[in-house]
Amino acid sequence: MSSDSDDPADTANSGQHSDSGGESPATTVQELNAETGLLSWDELIRYFARGVVVRVDSSLDLVEVAKVVCEDNSAVFEKWVAEGLVARATDDDARLWNRTQPAFWAVVTAPWVLVQQEHKDNKQVAEDVDSSSAAGSEGDTLSDSTPDQPETQRTLH
Repeated sequence: MSSDSDDPADTANSGQHSDSGGESPATTVQELNAETGLLSWDELIRYFARGVVVRVDSSLDLVEVAKVVCEDNSAVFEKWVAEGLVARATDDDARLWNRTQPAFWAVVTAPWVLVQQEHKDNKQVAEDVDSSSAAGSEGDTLSDSTPDQPETQRTLH
C-alpha cells in the first residue's frame, strides 16, 4: 500500500487484530484496532529514520500493547521491555528489513509507531534470513532521506 501522507495512521487500513477480551474500555480497543493496518518497509522507513518505530514481539497482541502505551501503564510496558518483547527498532533491525522487505502490522500511539512483523511460516522466515545473510552487506544503506526533525534522545515511557 502506498501513500503520500506522512501520517502512518493515514496509510494503515482496518486491522485484523482483535480485542484481547479483557475488561478494557471497548471504544479504546476498537479505535486502536480500527487504526491498525499493514505497512511495507518502504512506508515505515521514514518513521524509523525519525526514531519512532517500536517493534513488538509476535507473542504479544499489538493492540493490547498499544492500549498499554495509551494508558501510560509503565509497569506492564517496562516488564515487556525488560523481557525483550518490546524495543525501539535498531539499525540491525532496519538492515534486515531492508534486505527482506517484510510487511508490518502497525498502529500509531503518538509519537510512537508500534510494529509487528507479519509472519510467514517459520521455515520460510529462516530461509529468507539465511539467503539475505549470504548476500553480504552490500546494499544495506537505509535511505538517503534525513529525519524531518533534529536527532534527540527519546524514551519509550
